[in-house]
Formats: sequence, C-alpha cells, structure tokens
Amino acid sequence: MSKIRKVLSLVLALSICLSVFSVLPVQVAAEPDGETDPGIPIYLDTSYSFAERAADLISRMTLQEKASQMISSRAPAIPRLGIETYGWWNECLHGVSSLQLNASGNSSMVWNTTSYPISLSLGSSWDPELMYREAVAISDEAREVVPDNRRNLTFYSPTVNLARDPRWGRNDEAFSEDPYLTGKIASQFVNGLEGKDMNGNLLDPDGYYKAIATLKHYTANNSEASRLSGNSAVDLRSLREYYTAPYRNIIREADIQSIMTAYNTVNGIPATASVYLLDRLLRQTFGFSGYITTDCDSISRITVGHKWIPEGWTRPVDYYERSAFAMMAGTDLECNEGYRDDYNYTNTVPQAVERGIKTETGTFTENDVDTALLRLFTTRMMLGEFDDPQSVRWIAEARQRVPQGTWTNSNNNNAITQTPERLALAREAAAKSIVLLKNEEITKKDGKAGKLLPIEVPTSGPFKVAVIGYFANPNSVNLGGYSAIQGSNANKNIVSPYNGIKNAIQAINPEAEVTYYKGFTDSGTSAANLVNIDYAAVSAAADADLAIVYVSTDNGTSREDHDRSTINLPGSQANLIKEVAIENPNTIAFIETVGQVDLTEFKDDVSAILWSSFLGLRKGEAIADVLLGNYNPSGHLPFTWYPTDKDIPNIEDYRIRPEQGTPGRTYMYYTGNYDYAFGHGLSYTTFQYSNLQIKNKNLDANGTLEVSVDVKNTGSIAGADVVQLYIATPGAPAELELPIKRLLGFEKINLQPDETKTVNFTVDVKDMAFFDTEDDRYEVYNGTYEVQIGKSSEDIVQSDTFQVTGELKPVLSVVTVKAHQEGDEDIPNRVFFSKNKKVIPKITVAMSDESLYGYIKKGESKPLPQGMEVTYTSNRPSVVSIQEDGTILTKSGGVATITATVSYEGVSESADFIVYVDSKGYLEGINVDGKPIEDFKEDRFKYSVCVPYGVDDIPEIEPVISDPEVEVTVTPATSIPGITTIVTKEGSFQQTYYIGIGRPPLSADFKTGALGDEWTVYNEDSDNYTFINDGLQITTQVGDFSDDSVNNLFLQQAAGDWLVQTNIKLSATPSASYQQAGLVVFEDIDNYIKLDYEYSGSNTGFRFFNTANGEMATVGSANISGLTELYLRLTKEGSRYTAYYSTDGVAFTELASTIAAYMNPRIGLLASNGAPSQAGSINATFTYLKVAEPDAGFPIASSITVNGKLLEGFSPEETNYLIKMPRGSAVPEVRAEAANPTMTVTVIPPESIPGIARVLISNELGSTIYSIAFGSEPVSYDFTTGAPLDRSVWTVLNEDPEGYSIEEGFGLRLPTQDNDFHQTGTGWKNVFVQSALGDWEVECKSYFPEAPSANYQQMSLLVWQDEDNYIKLGSEYSNWPWEAIKCQFGFEVNGSFNGESSVRLDVAPRTPDFIIYYRIKKTGNTYEGFYSLDGENFTSVGSVEVNLFNPQIGVYATKNTTNPVIDTYCQYIRVLSPGAPNIVNVEKVYVTTPVGIPPKLPQYVAVEYEDGSSGTASVAWDAIDPASYAQEGTFTVEGTVDGTEIKAVAEVTVTNEAVITLKGPASANVGETFEVTYGLANVEEISAQDITIKYNKNVFEYVGAETVDGNDSSEIIIAENDADAGNVRFIVAHKGAENVVTGAKDVLKVQFKAKGSGTGSIEANAVLGNRYGNEISVEGSSITVSVDVKKADLEKAIGDAQALYNQAVEGIEVGQYPAGTKDRILKQAITVAQAVYNNPSATPEEIAQAIADLNAAIEKFESLVITEKTGDINDIPGHDIGDIGLVAYNYGAKEGDPGWDAIKKADINGDGEIGLYELGFIAGKLIKQ
Repeated sequence: MSKIRKVLSLVLALSICLSVFSVLPVQVAAEPDGETDPGIPIYLDTSYSFAERAADLISRMTLQEKASQMISSRAPAIPRLGIETYGWWNECLHGVSSLQLNASGNSSMVWNTTSYPISLSLGSSWDPELMYREAVAISDEAREVVPDNRRNLTFYSPTVNLARDPRWGRNDEAFSEDPYLTGKIASQFVNGLEGKDMNGNLLDPDGYYKAIATLKHYTANNSEASRLSGNSAVDLRSLREYYTAPYRNIIREADIQSIMTAYNTVNGIPATASVYLLDRLLRQTFGFSGYITTDCDSISRITVGHKWIPEGWTRPVDYYERSAFAMMAGTDLECNEGYRDDYNYTNTVPQAVERGIKTETGTFTENDVDTALLRLFTTRMMLGEFDDPQSVRWIAEARQRVPQGTWTNSNNNNAITQTPERLALAREAAAKSIVLLKNEEITKKDGKAGKLLPIEVPTSGPFKVAVIGYFANPNSVNLGGYSAIQGSNANKNIVSPYNGIKNAIQAINPEAEVTYYKGFTDSGTSAANLVNIDYAAVSAAADADLAIVYVSTDNGTSREDHDRSTINLPGSQANLIKEVAIENPNTIAFIETVGQVDLTEFKDDVSAILWSSFLGLRKGEAIADVLLGNYNPSGHLPFTWYPTDKDIPNIEDYRIRPEQGTPGRTYMYYTGNYDYAFGHGLSYTTFQYSNLQIKNKNLDANGTLEVSVDVKNTGSIAGADVVQLYIATPGAPAELELPIKRLLGFEKINLQPDETKTVNFTVDVKDMAFFDTEDDRYEVYNGTYEVQIGKSSEDIVQSDTFQVTGELKPVLSVVTVKAHQEGDEDIPNRVFFSKNKKVIPKITVAMSDESLYGYIKKGESKPLPQGMEVTYTSNRPSVVSIQEDGTILTKSGGVATITATVSYEGVSESADFIVYVDSKGYLEGINVDGKPIEDFKEDRFKYSVCVPYGVDDIPEIEPVISDPEVEVTVTPATSIPGITTIVTKEGSFQQTYYIGIGRPPLSADFKTGALGDEWTVYNEDSDNYTFINDGLQITTQVGDFSDDSVNNLFLQQAAGDWLVQTNIKLSATPSASYQQAGLVVFEDIDNYIKLDYEYSGSNTGFRFFNTANGEMATVGSANISGLTELYLRLTKEGSRYTAYYSTDGVAFTELASTIAAYMNPRIGLLASNGAPSQAGSINATFTYLKVAEPDAGFPIASSITVNGKLLEGFSPEETNYLIKMPRGSAVPEVRAEAANPTMTVTVIPPESIPGIARVLISNELGSTIYSIAFGSEPVSYDFTTGAPLDRSVWTVLNEDPEGYSIEEGFGLRLPTQDNDFHQTGTGWKNVFVQSALGDWEVECKSYFPEAPSANYQQMSLLVWQDEDNYIKLGSEYSNWPWEAIKCQFGFEVNGSFNGESSVRLDVAPRTPDFIIYYRIKKTGNTYEGFYSLDGENFTSVGSVEVNLFNPQIGVYATKNTTNPVIDTYCQYIRVLSPGAPNIVNVEKVYVTTPVGIPPKLPQYVAVEYEDGSSGTASVAWDAIDPASYAQEGTFTVEGTVDGTEIKAVAEVTVTNEAVITLKGPASANVGETFEVTYGLANVEEISAQDITIKYNKNVFEYVGAETVDGNDSSEIIIAENDADAGNVRFIVAHKGAENVVTGAKDVLKVQFKAKGSGTGSIEANAVLGNRYGNEISVEGSSITVSVDVKKADLEKAIGDAQALYNQAVEGIEVGQYPAGTKDRILKQAITVAQAVYNNPSATPEEIAQAIADLNAAIEKFESLVITEKTGDINDIPGHDIGDIGLVAYNYGAKEGDPGWDAIKKADINGDGEIGLYELGFIAGKLIKQ
C-alpha cells in the first residue's frame, strides 16, 4: 500500500537541525481477542501466560529502562509500571547465604540461616532423595527471608563444575568428578529449590516456582588462578561428553531455569559470548529454555582480561561490542558487581543498539534486548512477584511459617528460621555424607584384636578419649564457602566436632573423660600456621583409651580466587596424625577437607580413617553418630583419590584422556596410581552381591539394557550401600579412545541384617554412545560391552557381557524457534511484531543423537529430514492467525503464543514462541518544513528542532501515517522555545510525540562580568556566585539533582549539533564525596547528562553520567587527582553526546559517549557539594563557554613531511607514526601543513635519534598532537662489565642515581623500590629503557642474591610505551593465587592492568643466588613471554596482543611499600635475533641438471627454528666449476644461509636422462605479471607433449602462454586452466619433421600474475610423444618465486582505481556505468584499501589482499559498462516491452536463487538482485528509443 500522508498545515518554514530521543508511550492494554479493559493491563492479567504477560510489560518500557533491568546488582524500580527493585544475585549453595539487598555492590551476607553440608559432601552421600529434601528446606527458608517473600528469588546455585582437579579452590562446591553422578544429585537440588517433585513436575497447580536455581559455571572452569583471563583448551569430544554433560543431563531431568556462564574462554572464545556454547548447545541441542546470566563481570573480562578479537576481526571488541556479542550469543543478564569496570548492560546496550553492531548471528538491535528481557521477566512472573501474594502458594505458606516482617537480616532475628526440623535434616545429611575410607582390624591398645570403629564406649567406668586438632573445636566452625553469618543468637545451634563427640560419649558413660587438645603450640588458627606440634598433647593422647585426630583445610588453603598449590594437608597436620598414631594404636583420623589430601605420611600408621567435606551446622552430632555406630556410614567417594601432587596433571590442563604428558583424569580415563577408587566407601556391616541377570544380551543400538542384581546384608547390623553400575567396552579399538568404564546407574539401598533386595537397572544403549566429532553427533560402538556391578569403580563384584549392533536411530528430541517478520534484515529473533505482517519462524530440530537440522545460526542451516512435518497453532487467532498454507500472519494488537509442532516418524515435539503485535497508533514519520526527520523511529516520542537566533518563524510539523484507523491530533508550538505535540489514538492505545523547538547555544566570555539574556539560573542562590576577574565564580554548597536541591545551575538553550568547551579553575581540588564542578546538559531534574571533575569513593577524577527518569548511570570515568585547573568539552551530534577532558587545554582525551536526546536540551554550568554532604565549600571559576561546530575542536594536519618526503602512511586522523633509523642518525627535518589556514602549526623536533618529534595543529579550542617516533632496533648490552651506562643506548626514566648502581661481575643493581607504575602517580623511579622497533626476541638474565619472600618483591623485563601502557615479564613473591614465587606475564593498556598469565616456580622464598632468565618475543603486535631457570630450557608463560606506540625494552624492580627492600640485578640484555628464533637445521637440497647445463639452485632453502617452527631463508651458493656438470655424476655445493652459520648443502645429479627445465624470476611484486620458460633437455625427436604445470593458487594467477618459436613451428593445441586446483594443462604439437625437439630447447613461455604475498612454487611435469609414437615419462622440475608486496603497490592500485572512479560517468548511455555503481563498488573498495594503506601495522598479507580486492572491484566495475546490448534481455534487437516483461516477472530474484543463471544478465547494476533499477533502466531506454 502506498503511504497516505495526513498533513496538518502549519505555516512557517526555515532551516532546521534535528535530534532524536525516546520517552515512554502511554498505553492501555488489550484483552484477549481484541477486547479492551483499560483497568487491567495484560501484564497483570493472570489469564495470560507468564511469557505473554512479560512481553506486555516489556512493551511499556523505553530502551533505557529495558537495559536497566538486565543487571543483577540491582535492577532498579520502575514505579509507574509497578516494577520494584530486584536483585538477581543471591546465593544458597548449601543454605541461604546472601541476598542482593543493596542498590549496588556484591550480594549481602545474611544472618543466622541454616547451613547444611556443602555440595561435595552431598555428592559423597550418593543420595538424590536426601539432596531433594535439603533443597526443599533451603527454598522454604529462602521464601521466608527474601524481601516481601516474593523478590530476589533467583539463586546462583548450585555449582556443577566437575571436580576434575582437587587443587581447584572451589572443589568443595562441586558434587563429583563424574557427570552422571553430578547430574543425578544436582537435578534434585534444582527440583527441590524450584518447587517441583523429584520427577521435575511443578507442585503448584498455578505454575508458580518457589525459587530459581542457577547452574554454574558454564563451562570447563576449574582454575581460580587464571579464572579471570584463562583459556580452557578442550577438544570437542571432551567438551560434549564431559564438561557440558552435567548441564545437558540436568536440563533434561529438571528443566533448570537459569545457567551462569564462566569467566574463562573455551578454545579462545569467551564462554559468555560463545554462540556455540550458549545457543547451539544449551538451547538448540539440550533444550534449555530459561535465562542465562554471567558470572559477575565476565562480560567485562571479554575486554579487560581476554582482549577478545572475534573471528574475522582485526582488533578486540570495545565495551559496547562486548555487550552486543554477549547478548546475541544468548547472555540475558549481566552480573555486574564482581570485577567490574564502568560499563555494563545498563549503560552500553542503548548505544550498542544505536550502532547496529554486527555479530556472527546478526545485527544487534532492540529486538535482541526484547528477546533477553522476555526470559528475565517471564522468570519474575513465574515467581509470583506481580500477583496477589495470597494467590501465590509459596508466598502464603512462607508468611504462615514466619509472619511478614518478623525476620530481619541481623543477629536480632534470633535464628528463627533454624527450626528443629531443619537442624535435624542438617544432622542427617552430614551423617550420610561421611565416607569411611579405612577400618582395618588391628591389635588394640588392650591387646585385643578388632576394629576401632564403631567406637565401643563402656557404659560406666574410666574411659579416656583425646580429641586432638584445632579444627575439632575451632574459634569459628568452618561451614564451607558460601555460608551465612552465624551470629551469637545462632551459636546455640552449632555443634563442633569435639562437642558432638564429647556429648555423645558422655551420654553413654557419664564417667568418660573426653578432652580436647589443639595439638599445636602455635598461637595462630589458620591451617597453614599449625606447624609446631604440641608433644604434651601427643603424650596425653598416648595415655588415652582412644585418640581421635581431627584435621581440616580452611579458607586460607583454598577458596574462591585461590587454588591449592598442593594437596598436602596444610601445616603439620599430617605429621600430627602420624605422631599420635605411633604413640597410640587406637588412633582414628577424621579428615574434613575441600577435597583429596596426601595421606602418604600417616596412612600406614592409622587403621581407621574417615573423610568428608564440610558438614554444616550440626557436624559434631553427625560425626558422633557415625563414630559411635548410631549411624552406619554409607558415604562413597565422588572422586578418585590421587596420592600425591605428582600424580595429577597441571591444573590448567583440561585434557581428560591420557596423552603425552598426562595420565588422564577421573576414574574413566586415569591410568596412574590412586589411594582410593571413585565410589569407594566402607560400612560397619558387609554386603554380598549375587545373581547378576541381563535380560537381553543382544541389543540393538536403539535398545534398552535391563539388569538386576541381588544384594544381601551379611553382617549383624543394618546399613546402606550404594550399588553402582558401570559399563565398559573391553574390546573396543584403542583409536576410539573410549573410557575405561562409565557410571550409568546407582541406587542407595537400606538393608536389615540378612535382608536381601533385588536392585533393577535400565540403561538406554544410546546413553552409552560417544560423540563422533567428524559426524557431529553421538554414535554407538558395535561390539562387546561389559556390565560391572561394583562397590566402587575398582571393587567390581559382579560382571557379565552383552553385545550391541546396529546404528543409533535419531529420534526427535528438541524443537526451538526463532522468529522475525517480513522485511527484517539480519534480525535473528524478535518478540514485537507489526500489524498485518508475516511472521517468519526459523525452526531448529535436535535429534536424540544431538544432530541438528533446520536453522542453526546466520549462514548455517541444514535441511530438515525427509518426512519431517512442521505445523503451527495460535492460542489467539484474532491476534495472530495461521493461514491454510501455514503462513503466520499478525492481525490486531495483543499477544499470542504460537506453538510449533514438529512430527517425525511417530514422535512429536513442540516449542512455543511469543508474538506481541504492536498496534498502538505509532506514526510512520514526522516532517519538519517538508523534510523528514532522518532518525525517526516509531517508538521514539521526543524530537528536537533547532531554530537559529534571528529567525522567529515556527517550523511546520507534519505527521506521516498510512493507517486510516489511527486518529491524529496536532497542537503546534506557539513560541520559541516551545513544544509541538502530536497525539495518536488507535483503539485504546494512545501515543504522544513531542517536538521541542529551541535555539542553539551561544559562546560566553565570563570575564566580562555579565551574562547574556540567553542564560537562566536554576534554583538561584545569588549569595553563592559572583563575577571575578577570571570569570564566573560559583561556590559549592549542599545540593543534588536527586531531590531537586541543586543550586545555581546556569543554563541556556542548546538545540542542534554543537561543541561546547569550558575552562574551570578551582580554589582547591575536590576532596569530599561528590564535591564537583562541570558541565550539564539538562532536560529536567530527572533527565540530564553531567560531565564533571569530582571526588567520589576514594578517588578524584573526571566523571560522565547519564541520568534517565531519575536513574543515574556512570558512562565513563578517569581518575586524575590533584587538579585545580581543567578543561571540559562536550559534543552533541544528533542524540549522541561525547565527553572529553584536558589538563592543559591543548590535548583533549575522549572519556566516553552516551545516547540521550532531549526535546529542549539546555547546556549548563555546575558547581556543587552534592547531597548529603559535610564538605566545606570550594570555589569553581568558569572562564568561558566556547561554542563551535562538533568537529571544530579537532584541528588536523593536511600533510607532514620528513626530510622533504611525505610521511609514509600519513592520514589526518592517525596521530602516531614509527620510523626506523640507525642510532645516532642526524635529526630529520619535520614539517607540517594544517588543514585550515586559521590553524597554527608547531613542530617540536626530537633531541636525538632515537627520539620523538611532535607536531601540534592548534586552534582556539585546542590542539591535535601528531607523534613521529624515530627509533631503532634493540641492541644487546652486558651490564656485568661494570662500564658506565651508555646513554646513547639507555634512557633512565624518573632517574634517581642513588637508587641504582652498575657493579662489575653482577650487573645493574636495582633495589626493589616502593612505588610501581601499576599504581596511580609518578613515585616510581629508575626504569631503564632502550628503543626496540621491529620484530625481535630479547633475553634478560636476572640475578637475586636472595629470592623474593615478601609480597610483590619483583624484578621484570619490560616492553614500554608509558606508565599506562606496557608489558612486563617478571618473577615475584605473591600470596595470590599461590603463596609462592611466580613468573607473571601481564600488561597494562590505558591504565588498566591485566595479569594475563602466571606460572608457579619451583623456587622457595629466600633461596640464595636465585637466577632466572626472561625472554620476550615480538612479532607485529604479538608478544610472547618465556622464562628459564637454567638458561637453556624455556617455558612459555603466555602470549598477548598489545599495540604499543614506540615500543622500548627495559627493566625495573619494585615491591609493596610495606615490605623490605631487596637487591636485584639485570646482568645482560641479549638480542637473540631481529625477527625470528635461531635456525637449528637447514634442509638439504636435491637438484637434477642435464649434462653441460649449469644446475639451477634455489634462492631459498627450508629451515627449522629452535621453537619447532619452520620457514625459508635466503641462501648465497658458492661458485660452481663447469667441469662438475660436464659429465654424468653427482657433486655437492655449499651455500651461506642468511641468519645462521649453518651451511646449506645442495646435492646435484648430472644426468643424460630426459629432464624438464624451468626458468623464471626469483621474485615478483604483487600485481606484476612475470614469465616462466618451460623447456626440455637430453631428449630426441620429440614431436608432442602433454604438459601439466602446477602453481600455488594463493600466490599466483595464470595469465596465458605461447610457444617460444611461434605457431609456425610449434602450436598449443589445448590450454586448460583449473584455477581452483592451481594447475594448467597444455597439449603441444611440434609440426613437421624439421621441428621435432632434440637435445635441449625452450618450448613454452607461460605468464603468471603475482596476486598474494609469500613464496610459492611452480612445478612442471610432462609426458612426451616421439616421432615413433612412443610415450616417454620425464622427470619433473620446479622453481620458487617470492612475491613481495609494498605499500607503493597498494598506492598505485588505489591511484588506478581512483582515476577510473574520477573518469567514469554514470547514466544509461553506451560507455557510461549504472547509477550507484561507482560508490557501491569502486568507492567502497578504495575506502577499504585506503584504510589498509593508512595502517602502519598492516601486514604484507593484508596489503596483498587489499590489492587483490581492489583489482577485483575494478574488474567487476568495468564489466558493468553499458553497451548496446545492456538491458536487451530477450535477445530481440533493441529495447522493448518484452525486456520489461522478463524483468518484471523475475522482479525480486536474487543471486543464489534457483534459475539465477538464466536471468542474471538482467542484473544491470551488478547488485545481485533484479529490482527497480533494472525496470527503470530499460524503461528509460525504451522511451528514449
């Protein structure tokens, strides 16, 4: 339908400037099927689904409001919508432990809630039902303590990372090393917490969830030391079978509603932005339908830690791009308070939407925000937050148990939620989690034989028990990580191990003496500090009837952000056990730890050992229950117990299969020694297994294994055992790498003495499948399988085999849908649709083998299997209808749920998606004086029009609308400033558009002592401002925007686009919180932008804020303290505001930019103390306000020359340049010209070479500084000679001559200084640097008389730009992530430091004469760090990519300010090579030559480097005596290889056999055509040849060929080139007897074009035919040609393209070109090529590609030149209506469509589509004709 314009005639016209922004529409909700009820919006109507209600609520939000709801800490309230604050970050790992109660910051600890055994303990129980009951109790308590019993119910628990390495700092948070066991236990945590039964069905009939669980941390995340920046290198099979398997299992068994991503990258891609992990696996394959949250600030780590460069990009993503990539990958919620920077979803998403950032899944738009927010608000709806509390079961029940308002988060709550039932459950869970590792029969102290456990306590008489070990009765009982605060009112409910044991024993025998001994004489209480054994306690234990030694790990040993460096028990606890056991055979060891520990020291001395992880509040009772036999231990190990550190691979090695350098991990693959097997656990009774039965021993791959086994309690007491079923494949081929065995079933059974139970297992054969990485699906091994029934993975008591044959039949499993509407471009999904539009669903189907079909992602789809059917239904056909042909069509306003049902081979699965149809009276455009507002959007409701001073006519405003059902009312402005309103109404929905009309800002010189009439003062207080000589002085006072108490805000109108700049002089630097002075863009008290210099937190600096609807967001900040004079600049372009600051008024630094458009923006001056404030006043004097065009503040040069030549790669926008020159060269002459004659030019030459020249281009607003660094390659330097410092090599920054010395024999002494440039400020001293341009590898030898022993004592090798930009490689002592000496490779960019990677050194603190070697290798902008302790064997520490301007290498030493100074020495700097590692081998060359012909030796030889890489190097061969090739034989030639003393050797064979000769150039330039001559030697009477020449297709392009002696003698019969394969074939005939080839002769001249950089080979082979008809094979020959690429080549190509662009004329005449093609094809290619040319870091490959792309563009453009035949589609001469008919019929056809080849000649303008241009072109020709 063509647009109908409803134009209201408003007279007036003038020049205008426009800006755009949004405001909330006024809406009334529609009832189902179109009926409206103004009183009940859909989002409050419970007849709609949770998702439908969520969609309606989201539709009422602005983009900024949407973004504000996507952070965890904390989503603010939106009162007008009834949305309250919501904290997403809450914890309940083993009891409610923290809630997001504050507006920002980390989740707050809670007081006095119940703490149950931690996850690893529950994993040891092997009891899913117990886990379920515990989770139910946790969720009950959660509902009692969260705000209003209905908010903050999303919990970041449980942790399902697999316990693959016991040293992981959070090992106790895991359930098991096994994905199957983890899945079974964790699924019941989820079911219990979320309000489901054990089968995953919701208990509430209305569908409300009790709470939401979150699985974390997805995925392959088990190292705290590198968790913020580490990469988990995981093979695909391990990723699918192991690391992601628990998530898959829990999704399928419990329908989990939330998953948290991890900090790390997985195979180089941040987990938080991985489309493969989040969308393809979680959603499309596993069927996850909930929301995805980040770990806290894992989005910030994308840039801060990982510096991630997406595939196809050449730079890391920025703050806005990281948000777009994360959200489009599937990350819905950002946990934004952990390791945060100043950017999060709230303040980046709106601008990212505006930028339309391209990601691998599409273009980032508001639709992606809607998609994510729908999941978040659906979750909140599911929890009952928006409904009547009495109608929500979980709220009502919680308030019945604990009346609303009774519980407070303080010790004063009296622990009322720690009920007797919950404490009893905590005790039960703890008892069932204890594992009896060992209970051997011994000769006891009384001489009797027997076992120590259970303890036999006499009912009367003396009985002495010694309980030894600090952790048996600590000052504070360790409950494990993520535990609540237990205040004094909860202490009564905590039972320590000692008190539990004592109370239980004395309950049996009141006369018993149970005595506690710390066991150590140390005063400390941390585990690591328990080092000195109390031998008095040991003696006391020797005298006791029974000794119980209790040992543990604590938070100092292992915690979040801190891995264990060893599995040794900390301190001397292991030795304590041994000492006691030696003295008393009746010794029991109880180990409560984060995981496995080294038992070596005492395991042979102790007959009874028990283990658990942390056991919760009632641990003492539970331990006593087990020790005394009140509970028969039933726990089993959830992991393999590795003996020592040496038995475990490196913690950052994520391989699980045994390979070179690793024995593998877990019972499934581990091939090393172990102390106790996975699943091990003893009992006080005995169990007998028998009668294993397999129902069917011949199974199809799609069948089910049914197994039964009898278990009998053969002991005398009741007990529980865990029957474990493992599947093994003993005969499988080794290359399949199947696991040793896999747990695929278990059941915990309770048996009375002599009782027998039959345990039945069913296992689907598909669950035995393995993931085939080539087929990208699970497949079943055909062969023999073994069922193993065991008490552990080692103790197999019954086994039998069965056979599996056949292929796994894929069964329909998961259906997911993404939908967009017709007309969308590059939009993968949307929630909100327009009326009368087709909805286009994109179906993805996952099968049971995890193969995918349908839409996978942008550019990747796979057809649905044959016979698969898809149907759609709508629950509200009046809103969205399904047509007979299956088309989905939006009809009227409202919301509908569309169900997509997929059916295949008798199985159906479905998926729902929401279609919210916007029918709210939106305009389609707004015209101002007949011109459309360019940035108009239908849901943006405020616009600004700028009218210059002197023009008083009010602009004419015209609404554009084509829907006749929309009623429009326009109320024009009556003055300037003023507002025109446009009100639209459609049904019950009403929108109001506001068009503000205002004036531009004006400059002001405040030194004049007066304000112009344009100024107003908001909340004026004339006593606190005045004019002085320097300008307008405002005295700060208490006041803030938040309560409208801000005073003396000087304002003037600021419509249009502009730059404003001011100078502020302060009487003192701000020093109290929120003391500030700056600029404001003001709409009203709730909507403003502020750029100021202020004190906040503990820092003073520049801050940039955007406040929308009263919610302030920090957009950018830069801490710079101590200023009393500063300069601020704001630019406005449309709705974008960009902030800059300067300390000198010359150089301005961009701070940040933000989106905020106002209908009547005003620019303002602000000085305030904020509120509340106790600060004294300071004076802020504003000297001026300068106003200019937005780009006027950025003066630029038009050219810069060096010694009369244009600076290579110069671009006005690029300010940094590098020029390599020899040291000591004459200082070059630098000149420059400004782009505008009003600008001034200042050139500051370097003092010497190396040095930096500065070019300042200035105007009244500031300067642009161009820096040209003249540097040199690094040079080696030996400090041990003791010679004075060579100042021509070294510069000492912040030099303190007293703080260093050069000592003969030792080197450069650098005492560790107090200050570090890592910190803010310039207190650091003595950084030694030298120029280091180019690529190089540098080694530094560092000597410490004594190794570091205090925090941050260090000495480092540097790559230096300045104190905010550098790389350092050094060794230091650090207490994080290990308490050890580490080698750290890190970098700082723009003041943000990243400890990229660290390696723990096997060096003890204070080791004398500690020597370490550092190496840094530079290749382009990539730097790799190495260290060595012997100078020979170097270990990589990591690699970083950092773009440093004018890099210098250097050394320095520093420390923590509170620690002692130590001496460090740099002994030498050694440059190993200028561009490559050392060559260690030169490959021998073999050459054949005919007799009498000199051999053609290659100019390059293959070499191997010391780092294992290979390459080529040039060689100069020795002269050859012609006698060497005068006759048949063999001889050798030596050559000198560039870069090494190793000689090249060529073995030359001189032969009389027929050979091919090839001659050609050794090198060529990109774009150059060169010739290769093909010939023969040692041949007789050859009359025909079949020749094949192979060439490197990436380097060369075949052009043509001709015979050497012309077609009269020889002729090329066939020349066939296969460009894709890189070979060309010739059939050549030598015509006539006189032209046969005999002897040696050149035959062909073959032309090639060099198209890519590098070295390529050209190889010829031939079969010859002689005059007798015989075929003769001939030995092939080859040459290599090196293709060089130069900037000059690219410059020429750009010039050629530009010349073509300039001379080409667009039109429809012959010789002209189609309209738009110049810009679309040529200009675009020229722009891209120019960017490469201007990039000083562009690689040869990039330059070559730019040339190739440019040439391709020229070729395509020239192919479109208009000829007489152009547009003659039907081949009837001339242009006629038939041509138009053909084009019209094929209108809309696109390249790639079926039949395109037949019609593609109708694509006249070459845009790959038949469209309006083609119709117009032919019509124009026809009319002209």
